[in-house]
Amino acid sequence: LAEYLALISRTVSLDLVEQIGGASALEAAQILLERQILVEDDDAYLSFNHDLVRSITAATISSPRRRLLHHRIGLAMAALEGHLPERAAEIAYHFRQAGRVADHDTLRYATDAGDHARRAFGYRDALRHYDAAIEAGERLGHDVPVEIMQRAFAGRLLTCETLLDWNGL
Repeated sequence: LAEYLALISRTVSLDLVEQIGGASALEAAQILLERQILVEDDDAYLSFNHDLVRSITAATISSPRRRLLHHRIGLAMAALEGHLPERAAEIAYHFRQAGRVADHDTLRYATDAGDHARRAFGYRDALRHYDAAIEAGERLGHDVPVEIMQRAFAGRLLTCETLLDWNGL
């Protein structure tokens, strides 16, 4: 659980802890709280007691395990918050970190994140998200969901047009 939380690197709800690992994750959270590795805020969100402990925990995770954990984090976040546009960027990040196994999910959530950033006038972030989506879609080859890929390209085009208009080109 400490490794998951180290990679998430923000306060985490008990719902997400439970989604990641069920009852055993809640038991692990209790132990980490008792040992004062984690702290709980007034809203029952958990975080590391000290960022140095979080950083060291994250740094000691091997690359293969890191990919696996990011994939599981992405799946858990998607199950709980995948319908919320404002969470798409974080979900996409974890799927991108999971590698090629998560390319379908990266395409979907990075496109959603691009759409959300574009609507919020975050055009540079939108381009970054659309580029990540398109890269994941290209890796999928013939298995790519065409509708989502079209949305990523269209969103990127709209974002570029807006930036060109703003620059007076």
